[in-house]
Amino acid sequence: MIIKEMQEEKKILISKALPKLTEDLFEEYFISGKRLNYEDVYFSRRKFLSVFAIVGENSADYQKLDSIILDICSEKTWALPAHVDRSLKGWENTLDLFSSETAFALSEIISLHKNHLSPQTVNTAGSAVMDRVLKPFLNSLWGDYWWENVPMNWCAVCNSSIGAAAIYLLENEDEKKKLLDRVIKNLTGYLKAFPSDGCCKEGLYYFYYAFGHLLMFWDLLEEKTGYKTNWERIEYLNDIFLFPQKCLLSGGYTLSFSDSNTDGKLRIGVQAMMHKRNKEVFIPENDYGGFACDPCFRYGLLSRDVRFEKDKTLLAEGSKCKKNNELCFFPRAQWLIMNKYPDQSLAVKGGDNDEPHNHNDIGSLLWICGDDIILADLGAGEYTKNYFNDKTRYTYLCCRSLGHNVPLINCLEQTFGKEYQADDFSLIEGGVSMDLKKAYPKDCNINFYIRRVIMKDNCLKIEDDLSFLKPTQIEENFISLLSCEKTADSIILYGKTDKYVMTLSYDGSPETVKTYINEEKYFDHEGQKALIYRIGFLIKPCESVLSLKVLIKKEPLK
Repeated sequence: MIIKEMQEEKKILISKALPKLTEDLFEEYFISGKRLNYEDVYFSRRKFLSVFAIVGENSADYQKLDSIILDICSEKTWALPAHVDRSLKGWENTLDLFSSETAFALSEIISLHKNHLSPQTVNTAGSAVMDRVLKPFLNSLWGDYWWENVPMNWCAVCNSSIGAAAIYLLENEDEKKKLLDRVIKNLTGYLKAFPSDGCCKEGLYYFYYAFGHLLMFWDLLEEKTGYKTNWERIEYLNDIFLFPQKCLLSGGYTLSFSDSNTDGKLRIGVQAMMHKRNKEVFIPENDYGGFACDPCFRYGLLSRDVRFEKDKTLLAEGSKCKKNNELCFFPRAQWLIMNKYPDQSLAVKGGDNDEPHNHNDIGSLLWICGDDIILADLGAGEYTKNYFNDKTRYTYLCCRSLGHNVPLINCLEQTFGKEYQADDFSLIEGGVSMDLKKAYPKDCNINFYIRRVIMKDNCLKIEDDLSFLKPTQIEENFISLLSCEKTADSIILYGKTDKYVMTLSYDGSPETVKTYINEEKYFDHEGQKALIYRIGFLIKPCESVLSLKVLIKKEPLK
């Protein structure tokens, strides 16, 4: 599938020139905070590189690859505008995710295809990788780069890419050992920062990105240097390997917590690399991510997708593995994923509000029946300058708690910070229970707040038991992708073949409840304006003790 898609893409690109990275596009980020226009061109250029490096097969293809490599070597910087500080001398050689990835890609490509490329191209690319990436890293001290030992994707991607480039290009054995020792130390810290349940709190998308790069480096390290690590001794490594298949949901969807998305797929290359180290890892034979599953067209990951798509023996072996994702409980990360009923999935999260790619979403959930996402988790929004500023990030609907299935209390949303957290996140029959008192600021007047989320066949129940220090307003808040309407005593959500009836019951007068449906728009990760429905049950004022039950039942459309 991927090979065929890339071969078709090659036919289109062979007669096209690389789009140009202009100063105006670069400046746009610093003027308006917009990233997508520059990045669309940048990643389009990487698409050209990946296609002709991976499925090139004749002299015309290699001539095209030759010119692509030289053009990329002439770029002013390989880093993205969002990642550079132009007040620093030599900012053009900033070591970020994408300069590191480019170094890895070029070093592997010129090593694998040196007999098909001109000597000038091989020398130019090798010198560019040395001057822009390897020498700056070698000439720095440990810790000079903020990403060296942080528990997130930057650590894995930058270190792995730089390490891979060094394996291919560094000829001085002392320098190579020094660099690899440093990289391995950093990556050991990254691995040990995973919670012991193996959950990647950055979500599935960033797991594939980060852990996929670590695996590529790990394979190269063993294949080409004989260097041994102690990573296989990490007790919960096998749980990390199994994380992606636990994120598979009904309807072909994937878990979108953090800055991920529901339309992801398992990546055949990463699954295969993990299967070689853990025979329980499932490899999809057919339903896996295609060429366009990575909008950044990363050479390293795509090349492994293609390599293992050709390995029919490994695919046959891995496809027989059980997914084992009927009930996945992550006690340390505080996630629950249930696929207990046919065509029905529930995911609930606790955690805290200072996680990697954080959303203020403690106690939120995602509920899917068949092809219908009834209660949604919006995942990643459009990446802009303000999206990665803690002071402005939580004005974005997909990051703030207003854009999640959690209530507003005393007109207040959840707040960013490590101290805002869930307690007592524990399994109960059919679901999970948690204490959300600490998820909200003190001005919410909460004495206690227990939330229980329970899934039964074609039915979801959310129970909120609260006690307030004084009468307080509460506003139950739910996010759906389905069109909906209000009736006298319920909300009807319309799916493709079924409808879902949402009702609220509580120990108070029905006259005190105001029910509403608001249409909300936001910019999704591709920068497109998207529409969702925000459903609310406003109770004002509330007594000091309150028990709320929201029930959603699936019924056939008539």
